[in-house]
Amino acid sequence: MLQDVLTTVNKTDQKQDEKLNQVMSQISKKDAKQEEKLGKLLQHMHNQDVKQDEKMGKIINQVCSQEAKQDERMNNLINHVYTKESSRDEQLMRLVREIQETKRMVAAAQEGGLLKTLRGMFGRTKPSKADSHS
Repeated sequence: MLQDVLTTVNKTDQKQDEKLNQVMSQISKKDAKQEEKLGKLLQHMHNQDVKQDEKMGKIINQVCSQEAKQDERMNNLINHVYTKESSRDEQLMRLVREIQETKRMVAAAQEGGLLKTLRGMFGRTKPSKADSHS
């Protein structure tokens, strides 16, 4: 009878070992599937990070490009303002010179007219040839 009990215990142990092995096998398979899923998820996340980095890089390049264009426009505007300012100064100086020259001409014309008037009043008139022979 002890032999029967031992045989039964051995069979029960074997069955439990088989069940335990099956459970362990299933756990291992589930672990492997989870590891695979986790690996795929990590790869997907990495790919998303790479895509986002590429998009950010493009955005940064666009911003830098726009900034460079704005800087160029600003420099062109500043140069234009300096050029206009310089041109304005030159035009102003030319106008001042023209006004001074005009004043000199008017003064000379007035002085010439005054001299003629004074000569007419105080100047000697040349005697005519007919008067000098008489």
